[in-house]
Amino acid sequence: LTLDLIGRRKVPMVEIFGVPRLKKDGSPGKILDLPPVEELQNKPETREKWIEYSAYDAEGTWLLHRELMAKLMDMRYEKGLNMFDFYSRYLVPFGELLTDMERDGIYVDTKFLKEAEETARKVIRDAEFLFHRWAVSKVGDVGWYINPGSGPQIQTLLFGGSV
Repeated sequence: LTLDLIGRRKVPMVEIFGVPRLKKDGSPGKILDLPPVEELQNKPETREKWIEYSAYDAEGTWLLHRELMAKLMDMRYEKGLNMFDFYSRYLVPFGELLTDMERDGIYVDTKFLKEAEETARKVIRDAEFLFHRWAVSKVGDVGWYINPGSGPQIQTLLFGGSV
């Protein structure tokens, strides 16, 4: 997106900081592993690159924000409002709500959940019984042994087996 909108490629961290994974024989392989961020920040040999990467990334994010904001402001929404107004009014608070929920968690009524699980299991058992009764009416007593969760068995039941 950054490349498309502001003509600036976002460089993946592994491209800058990746360390070749060693093969079984001890030689460097083609797969690159990313060292822990704390290591990249604190090691003298990677600190300067880390600062450059972080500044480049932050600047790119800011430029992308400005470009997207301008595009949203140019898009009409309703009654003299634009899509940036819509974004500010609805999407920003919704995003904040989601991050609050992620941070704080949400209440789960475990008693209700347990009851709902038991109800769902009964509904599944009843549906499987109805399926088996129907299958028996089509293929005889072997219908009791068909596993409704098996794709191949259902395929054979509905479309026949191969010769």
